[in-house]
Amino acid sequence: MITKSYKDLCIEIQLLELRVKDLKREYNFYASFIDTKPRGIRVSTTEGERVTSSKPYMNPEEAYRKCAEINALLIQYDELLTDKLTTKVEMEKGMEQLETLEGKINYYFHVKKMKLYEIADELGYSYEWIREVKSRYERRQNNPQSTHKFCAKV
Repeated sequence: MITKSYKDLCIEIQLLELRVKDLKREYNFYASFIDTKPRGIRVSTTEGERVTSSKPYMNPEEAYRKCAEINALLIQYDELLTDKLTTKVEMEKGMEQLETLEGKINYYFHVKKMKLYEIADELGYSYEWIREVKSRYERRQNNPQSTHKFCAKV
């Protein structure tokens, strides 16, 4: 259960980081419209009849409003992301202190990103035994109803 919630937390962090990256790109897009004249046009005035371009322009006030909205979202996402990263670090510290073999295997596998044969070397067990314990743990996590090998599946 712990490793499943840890993996879910890592996925949430990745999704939030992706969303923040997207919002920053959107912010830069709208910020480009805040300039008083369009980029790349070198004239003294930007009146409609003198300047022609295929690039659509946004009103600077509207662009500023969009940037303010995005900035507020970025602040919220930053706080949320900071909290989730703190939780991740705390979970990793807690998982490191697990004393069961399954707990140690899952810590090394999910947090340290070690392969099963590396975990076997680290803990002093055979690769086959580590693989067996890991697969048994995953079976129990995927099917919490049957905790005993003689239980019938429903």
